[in-house]
Amino acid sequence: MSFVSSLLIALCLSVADGATVERKDVAAKHRLAAAAYKQKDYPKAQKLFRECIRLEIKLTGADHPNVSLFLTYEAMAFFKDGKVAEAKRLLEQSRDMQQKALESGQGIPSQVRSLMWRYLALVHQEQGNIPRTIPCMEKHLETELKLRRPADPVVRSTVFRLADYYRDERLHTRALKLLLPYEPVLLKAAGPESREMGLLLARVGDNMAGQADYEKAEKYILRSQAIL
Repeated sequence: MSFVSSLLIALCLSVADGATVERKDVAAKHRLAAAAYKQKDYPKAQKLFRECIRLEIKLTGADHPNVSLFLTYEAMAFFKDGKVAEAKRLLEQSRDMQQKALESGQGIPSQVRSLMWRYLALVHQEQGNIPRTIPCMEKHLETELKLRRPADPVVRSTVFRLADYYRDERLHTRALKLLLPYEPVLLKAAGPESREMGLLLARVGDNMAGQADYEKAEKYILRSQAIL
């Protein structure tokens, strides 16, 4: 099961025995939407998440954090369905609602924030707008580090992706600042001869070459080639 599918299920709203019929209806539709998403029936998931939003607004009001959660879920279904513009609109709405909630003192689970930032980054990437992708991915990494250790595979994958965005925009100093501390992390988590270590060393070498530090770049690239 993918990370996103697991999160969809894990964040399903719990329902106590004394919950209202409306709350139970939201939870039931959420489970159906998550199942449709997992089965890649994205149009069905979109409709069910939209129904969850309608019911949630009726129960808690349009500004409740639960609404922003379902907006993110609906956006994910649109993104997977290839409807990037609609996904972007929903994600930006979710982002603005979450920011408003935070400013008013309401708590937003880090998982919910992370998911929204991750997909907003993917939307900007899909539209070829890397300068707007970068701050979203930075926020995604920031929230993931509140949930996971630096050695966690999700965090490591995010670090590599963000470093690649930096490299593509010739932000080599920022890429190296992100990558270099990960050598000891990977050494402990994956070992000195792991493929991930080789990929890390290659990325460091590329960015050092981008700074015209060719002597150091060559050392890192040779180390990576010995592994890969």
